[in-house]
Amino acid sequence: MGSGWLPSEELQLCVSWVRQSTCIITGRYQCKDNLWKKVYEDYAKNWCGNPEDPHQGPRSKCALESHFPRLKKMLKKWHTALSKARSRAASGTNLVDEILVPIANGTEEMEAIMIIDILRRAKATVVVASVEDKLETIASRKVKLEADVLLDEAVKSSYDLIVLPGGIGGAQAFAKSETLVNLLKKQRDSNKPYGAICASPALVFEPHGLLKGKKATAFPALCEKLSDQSEIENRVLVDGNLITSRGPGTSMEFALGIVEKFFGREKAVELAKVMVFVHP
Repeated sequence: MGSGWLPSEELQLCVSWVRQSTCIITGRYQCKDNLWKKVYEDYAKNWCGNPEDPHQGPRSKCALESHFPRLKKMLKKWHTALSKARSRAASGTNLVDEILVPIANGTEEMEAIMIIDILRRAKATVVVASVEDKLETIASRKVKLEADVLLDEAVKSSYDLIVLPGGIGGAQAFAKSETLVNLLKKQRDSNKPYGAICASPALVFEPHGLLKGKKATAFPALCEKLSDQSEIENRVLVDGNLITSRGPGTSMEFALGIVEKFFGREKAVELAKVMVFVHP
C-alpha cells in the first residue's frame, strides 16, 4: 500500500475483499464496481481503529480506490488461491498446488516416470521441467523424455514440493544448473519440502549444502559422499521437509512415500493397492 498506511488498515481491506469476493467464487455474480462498493462498506463497518490515533476513522472510499491498483495484484493471488483451495476441497483432491520434477539428459528414466506417474495418480499437479535448452531429453538408457516446460520458464512459479530423480548424468546436470540450485535453496529457506533419489542427494543436495543438519540416503555407491551416513540403509528416508531414497528399485516406494507424507496414508495405501504394489 502507499505511504502512511498502517498494516492493520491493509489487513482489514484485504480481509474485506476476500470476504466479499466469496460470492464470486461460489457462483453469485457481481460486477467489479458493485464488488468494490461492497468491499468498502465491509471495510468501513469492520474498521477496528488506529491504535496510534484513536480519533482516526476508516479511509474514505476515494482514498481506498486510489490505492486499489497497487493492491489488485496481491488480491488477485489471494482470490486465485482461495478459488483453487475450494475447488480442490469440493472435488476431494489434495491441497498441494504444484510439484516440480526437473529432468535432464542422463536422468534415470524409471525414477522420473515413477515419480511423475504416481504423483499424478494422487491428483497432484506435476510440472516436468527440462534443465537443458530444449524440452526433449535423452535419459540414462536412451529413453526420450519430453518436459512440459523449460526450467527457465518453470522458475517463474513457486512450488509446494520439488523432487529430483537420479541418474549420474542427470544429477550432474542438476548440480551445474545455477537456476535449479537457487530454486532448491529458496525452497529450503522457505521451509517447503524437497526431495531426491539415487545420485541426486549425493551429487546435488550434499555439495550445495541442502543436506546440512539433515539425515539422508542415496544410491549405495555414492553414500560415502554424504556427511551424515547414519541412516543410509533406509530405502526411503524422511527428515522433516526432506525426503530421499536409493535408486530405481526403490522409486515406487519413494513416490508412495511422498504421497503418504503430503496427501495422507489412506491415499498412499489406495494407490499401492491399485498398482498391486501391495495385496489388493
